[in-house]
Amino acid sequence: MKDFTIFCDKDLVLEIQAGNIHAFDVLYRRYGKKIFKFSYVILKSSEEAENILQIVFMNFWINRYKVEKAASVKSYLYRIAYNSSISVLRRKANEIRFIEYLKKIQKPYEDEPEVLVEDNQISEKLEKIIDNLPGRQKEIFLLHNIDGLKYAEISKHLNISSNTIENHMSQALKTIRRKLGSIYNL
Repeated sequence: MKDFTIFCDKDLVLEIQAGNIHAFDVLYRRYGKKIFKFSYVILKSSEEAENILQIVFMNFWINRYKVEKAASVKSYLYRIAYNSSISVLRRKANEIRFIEYLKKIQKPYEDEPEVLVEDNQISEKLEKIIDNLPGRQKEIFLLHNIDGLKYAEISKHLNISSNTIENHMSQALKTIRRKLGSIYNL
């Protein structure tokens, strides 16, 4: 078996293009640590740098026939590493922007305390209105809107007809609308 460690890069490329996996292994050992360090400097992450290292050599193997004999293998590998690293940074930047966007839409009132106060006041008034509903209306309203039960489930649970459930819900909603409307002139 040939000693590929003494081969120059151009001769290694010829062997790799011929499908010689041992020559590829020599090329990997020759540049692997350097490519890893280069990617690490850009990405500041060992895991990401390891991924880039694998991408670089996988790309090289897949495109080995396209590598020109006169081209510098070292430059080719570093160019793949650089482009792949920049792609990772762009993806991370987009993810960060998206996460910031999500945070922004999840807390729309964070910078507007007066809106939060008003929202809390409405919630408190709504709770008082619900607390003052007649017993069965309150129970059915809470089972449906808080516990998430469907009318049929409430009917079984309370052992009353679905029509009765609908009537109580209808009355409860009318009362809530009327009382909230009178408070906020709706």
